[in-house]
Formats: sequence, structure tokens, C-alpha cells
Amino acid sequence: MFFGEQIAAFFQSVFAGLLALIVMAANNTGWYLDVGGIHGLRVNHAYTFAYSAEKIRNNDILGRMGTIRLTMGKNEREGCQFILRQRYFSNLCTAEFSDFTGPGGAVIPVKVYREHYIFAGTGKEEGMFPDALIPYANGTQFTLPRQTNQGFYIELRTDSATPAGVYSATVTVPGDKDSETIKASYSVEVVDVTFPDAAYDDTCRLQKLIRA
Repeated sequence: MFFGEQIAAFFQSVFAGLLALIVMAANNTGWYLDVGGIHGLRVNHAYTFAYSAEKIRNNDILGRMGTIRLTMGKNEREGCQFILRQRYFSNLCTAEFSDFTGPGGAVIPVKVYREHYIFAGTGKEEGMFPDALIPYANGTQFTLPRQTNQGFYIELRTDSATPAGVYSATVTVPGDKDSETIKASYSVEVVDVTFPDAAYDDTCRLQKLIRA
């Protein structure tokens, strides 16, 4: 029995080594794998959401992919960022940003801007930082080189009649022969507090950032 267990352990270690080699090969050639029911061990696109004031350079490595939840009142303006990264291939990309939908079918429209990068900083802090915001229309194509980020600023506004509650929206990046389709969800909670018009353009007082 002990000898049989040793043989089983040996073959398990061999299989694990072969699997590691396959994954390494995929990471260098751009293959997509389907191992253990998990498709896309190698996905060309990576993404993350970020707080509106964060400055993510165009070559920064992104953290794990997740979501974001904002909190805002009525009669207020808020925003966040969606950062898309090409890992392995240069691609001609497009993105689709939905409006937020919430209680009773209520809608909070979004305005989207593509971030333009400029060189700034010194030493280790230098790099290409997002600065100018260029209006972006859903479906507009843009080229994204490998190992490069493209940020988008998403702006949303509520008015005094916006129902309180949780609203959700999605960002969709269609796939191609080298990339799988991304559909990222995020949300905003509108609390039952109405800000006066005089404070409408002030920085959000109720910002709450939740990373999944």
C-alpha cells in the first residue's frame, strides 16, 4: 500500500510540473488554456476601477480585477475611472459604457472621457500620467499597445428627483482573436440627502470606495 501511495504521489508531482510548464509556455506565446474548467488562464485584457483622483500611469501594473461602489447624494456630481490594460498583444479596441439603472428603472446617465497621458515627475516618480480628458463615444476605436494602460473617466450626475437606492452599470470591452470579452460591473448608492445648488460642484462629501 505504501509503495502504491509513493507511485501516486510521483505521478501527481509530474502532472503538476507539466501543467506549470504549459502555463509558462502560454504566458510567453499568447495561448488560451482551459484547465479544470477555468477558461482563460491567459487573458490579454486586464482592468481595474479607480477613485477619481488616483493617478495611474500608462505603464503601471494593475492590481487584481474587481469592482467599485460609489456613494453620492441627490443633486450631486461624482466620478471614477476604468483602466484597461493590454497584457500581451497590441490591439485595436473599443469600449461600451452603460448608464446606471436602479430602483423602478430609474436611470443615471454617464459621460465618458478618454484620458490623455503626458510626461511628468522626476526619478522613480516620473512617467506618463493621465491629464487631459477627451470626450469618448461608445464604440469609438482606439489602439492600445501591449503592456500599456488606457484610462477612462466616468462622470455621473444626480438631480433632486433621483430616487435613492443602489444603481448598477457595466463596461464592456469586446474581444477578438487575441482577447476575451470583458464585462465589468460597478455600482453607486444614492442616499436620501439632497445637496443645495450652491454646493453642487463641490467635491463629493459622501465618497465611499469599496473594492471587491
